[in-house]
Amino acid sequence: MNRILTMKAEVEGLSDILLADGGESTYEEIICMAMVEKAAMGDVKAYNAIKATIGQTDKSEADLEEQQIRTDRAKRARDQEVGDTDQENDNIQSFLKAMRPTEEEMEHLFDQEDDDGSEEEETGEV
Repeated sequence: MNRILTMKAEVEGLSDILLADGGESTYEEIICMAMVEKAAMGDVKAYNAIKATIGQTDKSEADLEEQQIRTDRAKRARDQEVGDTDQENDNIQSFLKAMRPTEEEMEHLFDQEDDDGSEEEETGEV
């Protein structure tokens, strides 16, 4: 399938647009272009297929976080059921989460707080 999708093809109207924009006019590009054209004409199914292909979702961050929490709970419950209480997987998950910080975590990454809770900028003499 990958070989076929990367083969060059000629489709009237679409190939000219792709080639003019630096594309190669492969089946894959032609199919994508056709989906974009349908979505631009109001085809909601084509639009949703494009969003799914590029990883966009209608779910909010809170919904995604809640889904992740439920998934994690289900995994822990399954592991306890089968007697697999090895924490190694949790450590790996914690590491992977640290490698993908949220925007909020990034915003507060270098914040420093005094004992009274106020932030203080660190300065030094020049």
